Amino acid sequence: MNLIIFDIDGTLTQTNAIDSKIFTEVIEKELSIEDLDDNWPDYQYSTDNGILAEIFIKYQQRSPTTQELLRIENQFVAALEKEFNANASTCLPIAGAENIFDHIRSQDNWHVALATGGWQRSALLKLNCAHIIHHDVPKAFTEDGIERHVIIQAAIARAQSHYQVSQYDKHVYVSDRLWDKRAAESLGFAFIGVGEELVALADGNFPVVVDYSDPDYFINKL
Repeated sequence: MNLIIFDIDGTLTQTNAIDSKIFTEVIEKELSIEDLDDNWPDYQYSTDNGILAEIFIKYQQRSPTTQELLRIENQFVAALEKEFNANASTCLPIAGAENIFDHIRSQDNWHVALATGGWQRSALLKLNCAHIIHHDVPKAFTEDGIERHVIIQAAIARAQSHYQVSQYDKHVYVSDRLWDKRAAESLGFAFIGVGEELVALADGNFPVVVDYSDPDYFINKL
């Protein structure tokens, strides 16, 4: 059996812009800072908790406390939920994402999992608002580790338990970010890019799709 592991923001849901905006606003308010650098690929870790740890070191010269992380998370999730309720267009699925899990499951030798650098509550909120059915899909989040490859490994362990598989012959990580490509490669996994930005950057060096509107085309990349 093989395992395909999806990121969420920009990979299954069109939420990169609103996620970044609200994340920045909440941190700036919490730490009383202005003009926070929101070029997240420049940060060491591609996860919410990892980015916050780096920001706290820079501005507070210390690591965040558990209470501070929870307070920021609570504010972030509440703001996201308010935005999604007010404007459904801020949390739409990537074209074809609502059905891509079913198409993959129709193949005899593939299982599906999720691994995101976001918090569990915000990730589930996005999936629910985008109407992506996910309840029977194993998942891992930033709570599982600040490094992306650790989160991917947690998702694999949960997939093995969920599907009762001792090990997988092949792993494929799917994401819209080059930092996730590096994480996949560090584990020796295959990578598929998603989105127009990676289509422009791929230059034939790795498989990439704009979206899942042609599920057979995507599956042929596996």
